[in-house]
Amino acid sequence: MRVDERPQVMPDGKSILFSRVGGDGTDQGVRRVSLDGAENELLIHTKDSAYFRAPKISPNGQYLAFLDNDYHPVTFRPDYIIKIAKFSNRQLGSIITTKELDSYNDTFQWSPDSQSLTYIKNGTPNLWSFPIKGGKETQLTDFSLGNLRNYVWSADGKRILIIRGIVNFDLVLIKDATR
Repeated sequence: MRVDERPQVMPDGKSILFSRVGGDGTDQGVRRVSLDGAENELLIHTKDSAYFRAPKISPNGQYLAFLDNDYHPVTFRPDYIIKIAKFSNRQLGSIITTKELDSYNDTFQWSPDSQSLTYIKNGTPNLWSFPIKGGKETQLTDFSLGNLRNYVWSADGKRILIIRGIVNFDLVLIKDATR
């Protein structure tokens, strides 16, 4: 089964970037389709659907961030990594930086100025930002409890809309009092 997922409008406003996984693998990877209805085109081919997951183009169109994973040689558990590469003329360039994550996390987003990526850090979920050209990672929120589910930047980059909540689980034992 072939699945097309994670569509996003390209910065030019004329095409959509998406990822394709599954099928026989010959056409899987990062793809682009024009909004005028033309055939989609393969931009980056991947042999394994674990690579190039959740591709996200920067607002200025110069970078592509994507989730990659590889299996750790000692623990045999996946190491999840956000990779950021130059992206020009529909071609993936060199990787300029990477960010290791503590678990699978595809909620990362570009800041409106294309200079940093934001992501939800596990534990007590908070929003963090790391600059793509070096520098110190910054914590953007300071929640002490609850779940941070999703977020979106305002167009001007001055505000962030955050969806969060608290999930409660209760265990109740019901006994038959007549026995």
